[in-house]
Amino acid sequence: MELQDINYNDYGRFLQEMASFEITTLDLPCSWPYLLVNDKLALRCDQNGLVSFQLYPPSGMSFFQKSNESH
Repeated sequence: MELQDINYNDYGRFLQEMASFEITTLDLPCSWPYLLVNDKLALRCDQNGLVSFQLYPPSGMSFFQKSNESH
């Protein structure tokens, strides 16, 4: 089975290009986060656009997690 063959409830589909997913609707049941990181910039996005960014992030891989807790 290929990734292109999986049914994602019409939310989107994987494309032939490496690491490519096309969202076909913005009416998703929850946020779909994306991380884009290089040496100078770290972007956190979802299907609606930019969530946050950091200039000159710490070296190495960084992971972000959405929290529903209020402090």
